[in-house]
Amino acid sequence: MFKKYIVLIVVIGALIYISANTYIKTRDEYKKSYNFVIERVEFTPTESVVVFDGTEKIGFWNFSIRKGHDIEVGDLLKKDSCSDKLNIYRKQSNGEYKLNVTIELSERFPVKWLCN
Repeated sequence: MFKKYIVLIVVIGALIYISANTYIKTRDEYKKSYNFVIERVEFTPTESVVVFDGTEKIGFWNFSIRKGHDIEVGDLLKKDSCSDKLNIYRKQSNGEYKLNVTIELSERFPVKWLCN
């Protein structure tokens, strides 16, 4: 009988930890703003995209950037604080950036109230 309670406590503890971790990462990224030229692109085995701002690796928690989004080195990545959209711009031959792709928020928690 004592073993049942230990297993139950471990399972509940794991669920609380996972939920809290997801909430914290979601909140922090939602409030953060980005504005940088992508210097390196990596693809994960699941075809997700990880981008680099200089040497800083940026993997997104709230936005699902996939291989099919056509992200390249030299693209400009922008996201305003509390924005539901991550915009990626491609540099044109005239030197100006033009919107290439918009990636919508894939929320795990209802995060919009975090910035009100």
